[in-house]
Amino acid sequence: MTRAPADRCHAGYLVLFLMGVAALLPWNVFITADGYFGQRLAGTPVATSFLTYFSMAFNLTALGVLTLNTVCFRSYLPRPSVKITVALVGIALVVFLSTVLVKTPSIQGMVFFNMTMTSIVVASICAAYLQEGLFELTATFPERYTQAIMTGQSLAGFLVALSAFCIAYLHLNPTTLQMRWYVGDDATDSAFSYFLTAFVTIALAMLAFAAFLKSPLARFYMAPPSNDVIASLESLLEDAPKGKVTLNPAKVLWRVRSYAMSVVLAFFLSLAVFPVLTSAVVSSSSNKTFRSLFTPLTFVLFNAGDLVGRIVAGVAPHLLLGRGLVVLSLLRIGFLPLLGLCRLQAATTTRVVLDHDAYPLVLIFLCAFSNGLVVSLAMMQSAHSVAPHQRALTGALMFFASRLASRSAP
Repeated sequence: MTRAPADRCHAGYLVLFLMGVAALLPWNVFITADGYFGQRLAGTPVATSFLTYFSMAFNLTALGVLTLNTVCFRSYLPRPSVKITVALVGIALVVFLSTVLVKTPSIQGMVFFNMTMTSIVVASICAAYLQEGLFELTATFPERYTQAIMTGQSLAGFLVALSAFCIAYLHLNPTTLQMRWYVGDDATDSAFSYFLTAFVTIALAMLAFAAFLKSPLARFYMAPPSNDVIASLESLLEDAPKGKVTLNPAKVLWRVRSYAMSVVLAFFLSLAVFPVLTSAVVSSSSNKTFRSLFTPLTFVLFNAGDLVGRIVAGVAPHLLLGRGLVVLSLLRIGFLPLLGLCRLQAATTTRVVLDHDAYPLVLIFLCAFSNGLVVSLAMMQSAHSVAPHQRALTGALMFFASRLASRSAP
């Protein structure tokens, strides 16, 4: 067997890490610029509900695309590298258009809203194909490359939460570090910087991915397995006659059912906790500033815990296996009653048992840490529990399971 090329300076890992960051930029940039959209849509029928429309358009479109891909169009889709490249181009165009719209104040009202909704739908389609393609691609690579994408995605969420915390702090203390200019009322300049930064990041991701595809590492792992290898492994794993190669999504999903179940349970529980329950937790501190920053702090802690969990998964990729991941996912249900015993806003019937602020903060971090750990381990291990020619399909199915759970959570 030919030896795999070395990943010099971890360049391949870093490229896929960057791709993970870029994969979540389309949604993050729209929700981060909510103040700007509020100004542009003031006086319209959607002035107070535009974020709901944005969320529904993005999430339902992504879920619809992934469902159709899984059920109907799987055999007609291009190879992952093509899917990723086309999706990146589409996202770049949408973000560039949104950047131009920031500097086009003449477009207002429902015309602006309809253009933004169209951009969000297109961005959602492209983001769905991008992430699906990434997990299909890295399923044929060693496990750490799937973890690179997972960690990049988590870092994107952490940076958004951290920026929101910093902005909240600066609004409370506008003279801190002489940064009064940063918390001014001009949301347009902030939105322009958000979209421009996203466009530059996506452009860099496109260039980096193009270089990655030409690397010896990518060429080695993207090469299709030989017919002899396929036939022998198919026979070994499925008791099928040699040479008979089938790609049955239901059969592949059944083979990785423990991993898929772990991902579904992990996301469902985490989204039941965050942000609904974490936002309801209030501080018992007498410090007014700390009380005001408590909710943004819980957001930072949750995203930090998730990021640390995904990093640990990369350090110990076989810390838990199969059923062990399912057990941990089920045990995480205990976070719901524990957080319910903390101080919650507008709670009159629930007895506050865990009254100190440290309790909810630690619980939120541990809940997020276990989420990042379980999801990353499941995504990393699942593709390597099937035959080589089934790995790309496994990556797509696992991603679909994760999105299905995140869209159906309360």
